[in-house]
Amino acid sequence: MKDRVYRRAYDELGFEFSLVRAIIDARLSKGITQKEIAKRMGTKQSSIARFESGKYNPTLAFDIFILVDDIRVYTRALSAAEVL
Repeated sequence: MKDRVYRRAYDELGFEFSLVRAIIDARLSKGITQKEIAKRMGTKQSSIARFESGKYNPTLAFDIFILVDDIRVYTRALSAAEVL
């Protein structure tokens, strides 16, 4: 990428994109649909789709506490698949 400002912004988001990719991979490895994970989290499938697509990708600087809580709820919902 030739534009340094654009490249820096892209690089700064790398961790967040990697985190989202890991969450998607965990869901897929358990064979759980977006609809099912949304049900377990008490949200809508469209919210999961938006999060996974990157259209809703909160930056860590924006609100780390909300992101961590969302991830905690998501991973609890994934863990529930092992019990079911």
